[in-house]
Amino acid sequence: MTSIPSPHVVRGDMGRSGESGEPRAPAIVEARRRLPRALVWRIVFGEPIVAFGWLFAAFGMLCACVFLPMIVGASRHDRDAVATVTQVERTNNSDNGESIYRVRYAFVDGSGGPQRGALYTSSPPVERATLRVKYRHDDPSDSQLEGMGSLPFPAFWLILLTLPLGGVGLVAWRLPTARRDLRLLRDGAETRGKLIDKRETQIELNEVPVMALTFAYEVDGARYTATVKTLKAGPLEDDTYEAMLYDPRAPAQATTLDHLPGSPKIAASGELKATPGIVVHLLVAPLAFIALVVATVLRLL
Repeated sequence: MTSIPSPHVVRGDMGRSGESGEPRAPAIVEARRRLPRALVWRIVFGEPIVAFGWLFAAFGMLCACVFLPMIVGASRHDRDAVATVTQVERTNNSDNGESIYRVRYAFVDGSGGPQRGALYTSSPPVERATLRVKYRHDDPSDSQLEGMGSLPFPAFWLILLTLPLGGVGLVAWRLPTARRDLRLLRDGAETRGKLIDKRETQIELNEVPVMALTFAYEVDGARYTATVKTLKAGPLEDDTYEAMLYDPRAPAQATTLDHLPGSPKIAASGELKATPGIVVHLLVAPLAFIALVVATVLRLL
């Protein structure tokens, strides 16, 4: 059970004010809590949905790094030549029930240099056939036979290239919630809330539904409700009243504590405490995503 300490306040300056020289009245102001760096990383990167989003984005960016240059490169073919088919072999892939074949070919570029290539099709030509080939004048090894693709799988697999956008979109969707939680942890006032509603959302992660739990709480006699979404509802159901933080300037904005990454607690001194542990691993997927973005851009240049 999370305990609620007394309000975390400090007394303001009691010096003299203005021209009258009158002493200032004591002022009570809320002190901002210091947020441990590890707790900030947990809030921003540690939520399961966000971690999954970064992994999703990194995997999708890996696919883009491998295949996007092949697709973009085809638009840069600016020279023509005649190629001879040297080998046709069946692969283990298929497209709508039709087998995919690997076609190897050879041609001579405009400067007289011999070039070779391999492309894929479900309608293979016969060996020794002659076909038109397009290639880049600045890199003749980058070529493509007319009517054939450079990827050894069906075209609809290119949907993998949308994965980075899906992953980043998932992260961006949860970012405002992370920013709000950090603000409430730093500046929020403490209260307790009672669970009044629990329901499944339409979002699942590894076949586990995200739960939406609504809590009711009071501020200065007024009743408010706040809904939090989590994969693990258990920590929010073990107490009759759950520890919460709300925005003193906008009491309708609030969050519970037990569902947040790192299980933050507020000590009697008013300082935040979080479960100790190594959090650097939370940055692996975001850093991998950034590295793959850079690698993809460099490959496209």
